[in-house]
Amino acid sequence: MLRRKALRQILFVSGSLAAIGSSATAWTYTQLNKTPDWPLLLRHQDLLADLTELILPATDTLGAKAAGVPAYVAHMVQKGLDVKSQNNFINGLTEVSEYCRSNFGKPFRQTTHDQRIQTLTHFEYKARSFNNLTTKARNLLIGKPFFLTLRDLTIIGYCTSEPGATQGLAYDYVPGAHMACLPYVKGQKSWSTQ
Repeated sequence: MLRRKALRQILFVSGSLAAIGSSATAWTYTQLNKTPDWPLLLRHQDLLADLTELILPATDTLGAKAAGVPAYVAHMVQKGLDVKSQNNFINGLTEVSEYCRSNFGKPFRQTTHDQRIQTLTHFEYKARSFNNLTTKARNLLIGKPFFLTLRDLTIIGYCTSEPGATQGLAYDYVPGAHMACLPYVKGQKSWSTQ
């Protein structure tokens, strides 16, 4: 009985992926493989700065803006991503603007903190609304979703910046011998060097 159920699921998933692949392939190659609209990314620099600051806000340490993360994210989108993911990212910034205008009647910069959280939560849910196999197929066909790229690049940019590594994380500029297990002290920061 379990074998039949497993075979049925495999056939269903295979058929679904084939249908998605055949319908999405033509759209993918024409829309997502075009040259990215770099001026549109430049027009959204303020929005990008606000989004990165919302992900890693300033507390007792510097936030993403002060650590130079928005410039890092823009650079990595231009130089480090494939064309599909670049287009997804730029289109995602436009979708954030449109989402705020349609739901709140104002641009992202004029929304309240709760509305900004609601906006990011919406895009996070949209990025994670697939199961594992479908996510891999989607990433292969149409690139990584906007929110996941934004989140990952923000965290990497912050943790590799000087303020992030020295203030946001515990930093030992001359690490000693490797110690596999260290006692945890309540409230201790993560190590930036190992």
